Amino acid sequence: MAEETPAAEAEATNEEGEHDLLELLAQARDERSGRAAREVAECLAIGDVPGTQMLEDRRAATAAALSDVEPGDEFQSLLTAQLLTVHGMAMDCVRSARDPAREEPLRLAYLGHAGRLLSLFSRHISRLERHHDWCEAKVQEALLHLQRAEAAREANRELKMYSDFIKALAKKDGANAPSRKRSDSDPANDPEADEFAA
Repeated sequence: MAEETPAAEAEATNEEGEHDLLELLAQARDERSGRAAREVAECLAIGDVPGTQMLEDRRAATAAALSDVEPGDEFQSLLTAQLLTVHGMAMDCVRSARDPAREEPLRLAYLGHAGRLLSLFSRHISRLERHHDWCEAKVQEALLHLQRAEAAREANRELKMYSDFIKALAKKDGANAPSRKRSDSDPANDPEADEFAA
């Protein structure tokens, strides 16, 4: 029986991990879809959802929504909390509006209130997206600033290295050059004295 190489074992482990991750994502998607379907069925009175199941669904949906939104700062946390609260209140208004035991004007009032809450929900989402975009722009700006600062530091390092090289070269040439002093009587275009020599 041939033993598997470490590379083959690592590849098999990666494939298993990928498969597990895909299963978890599919399971989360199914749970999310199930919760949403139960809430819609309960709001539209087309299904019989027990009260404990509804509460459990709301808890799970809130946790999943917070995980999906991942508030990045306190302002996003506040907006997300308001967003989820408004959604829950709107769904409660829809449930109350469909209750046949309530009088018609009260049911219409609940529907009107649900409409206003859903409009508020939409504005909260828009505000949350704008704030998220603003935060992303700030992060990108900070990264660009850091990249520019790093490029400037690198240019300064190269300039110093070049300067040190020129100084060392000049010092070396100065030590190797014959010591001949020029006098004022020497011709200006002395072929022996090349002023442009490196």
